[in-house]
Amino acid sequence: MKFRTIFVYLHFLVAVLLINMVIVGYFSEDIVGVYKIALCVLFSIFSAFFIIFVLLPDFRVIELTEEGCSVNIFKVKKTHAWKDIVYICRDTVSTKTNSFEGIFFSTKLCRKSGKKITASYIQHSLDIFNCFCIFWMDEKEKEKVLNQLKEWGVEVITSPKLAEKEAYEQKLAEKINLREQRKKLYKKRNK
Repeated sequence: MKFRTIFVYLHFLVAVLLINMVIVGYFSEDIVGVYKIALCVLFSIFSAFFIIFVLLPDFRVIELTEEGCSVNIFKVKKTHAWKDIVYICRDTVSTKTNSFEGIFFSTKLCRKSGKKITASYIQHSLDIFNCFCIFWMDEKEKEKVLNQLKEWGVEVITSPKLAEKEAYEQKLAEKINLREQRKKLYKKRNK
């Protein structure tokens, strides 16, 4: 199974917009002299950082197999056996407006500073061959991947935060179901 990040098109669009800002700033007649050069240099530096630290990791392709997983980026490939990956966790990462669920992989249990590895750290890590993640497109894909990993004997840990959220959603669904059943019974009695 091969996976590519779901953000690649969005990040590519932002990179194109940043590069266009550099070009427009350079050819602008309204801005002159030192301000024009400073603005272009500032946008160029920001664009370079964005491309290197955000867009470049989006081009990696993660392939899961029975033996392990491979991380490919521009014909450079690194393969990890399942026993070498010490952190395999199903978790969520959130932005201001959305929350994305996925599986997070790492060959390390802690950072260089000694802090524990988290899903957010793995998502934004620049160690693109040793820390990587897969986000689900839909529930069907999620079930397929989790069942396949279980079949291969790979243990996937669910984060406490996600387990608590799923338990709450399950209880809420049960309460809604009971409420619907009560409504049906009440309607039958009143008829």
